[in-house]
Amino acid sequence: MRATAIEIPRPTSSAEYLVSQIKQHRKGATIAVAAVVLVSAAVALRLYKLGILSGADSAVTFSPDGKRFAFLRSSGTKESALIVVSPDGTGEQKLSSPNAPDTTS
Repeated sequence: MRATAIEIPRPTSSAEYLVSQIKQHRKGATIAVAAVVLVSAAVALRLYKLGILSGADSAVTFSPDGKRFAFLRSSGTKESALIVVSPDGTGEQKLSSPNAPDTTS
């Protein structure tokens, strides 16, 4: 009797699987990448229009519930203010400023 060699398929890595799926669904992958780029550009443009990416504002910090975010806005006159705004850019509020009257006492 002659022994027959049995070929055991080699397991594919997750990277190989992703590449093969992208190749099979090239059109869908292209549309998905284009959508991500467009959404990223829209968010960046919105943040720029709000003044967050203009260079005069600090890094953004989100509220724990994710409903608003805050940042420090500086003007050219060495004045800064704590600004709170909704993620869609509405409801901007100036919470405090060094020149604002102290209402805590």
